[in-house]
Amino acid sequence: MLRLKSLACTSCGASLSAKKRDLALACPKCEKIMEFDTGNLNDLVTRVAGFGTEKGGEKIYIPFWVVDADLNVTDKKVIGGRIGRFFKDQKQLSGQMKFWICAADIENDQRKEWNMEYTLKQPSFTEQNGFQRVDRLPVVMNREDAAQAAEFLFLRHEVEISGTLQSLTYDFTVHGKELIYLPFYKSNAKYMSGL
Repeated sequence: MLRLKSLACTSCGASLSAKKRDLALACPKCEKIMEFDTGNLNDLVTRVAGFGTEKGGEKIYIPFWVVDADLNVTDKKVIGGRIGRFFKDQKQLSGQMKFWICAADIENDQRKEWNMEYTLKQPSFTEQNGFQRVDRLPVVMNREDAAQAAEFLFLRHEVEISGTLQSLTYDFTVHGKELIYLPFYKSNAKYMSGL
């Protein structure tokens, strides 16, 4: 039997709706953002970064899951590549890390580039309240998939910076996940950071 129920904000009880398929629903009354996944509403830790620079184009917010994890490599066998890594200043990922994972439906190469760039060089921003009437792209990845994508990002990084990776033993422990909306300008189907 099919059971329909209306969605209501977990904070103020206002009715929720979405114009597009979006896993993050914003309350029109109190602006709280909740994750809608597997038919349930779950509270989310969310932040919105303010625009820091003016550039041409349409303003838009792009969602990123930020996965807070402990990374401990216990054994690694690599043949070659150390000199190249030294000259390219490629660092190992280890210890307490924040992995940035684009949660929007963006072209794959662009998403990979942002994920690596923001994970290696954590963006700094001033947080603001709400989106201030700027559109946001829908969230298409849930928090569990984001944790898996963060672990895959670590593995991809290890393979790319290594000479020939023979073996790798590691522990990847996730401590938390939050959704951060970063500001961008869109012009001619290209996105430029608004930080």
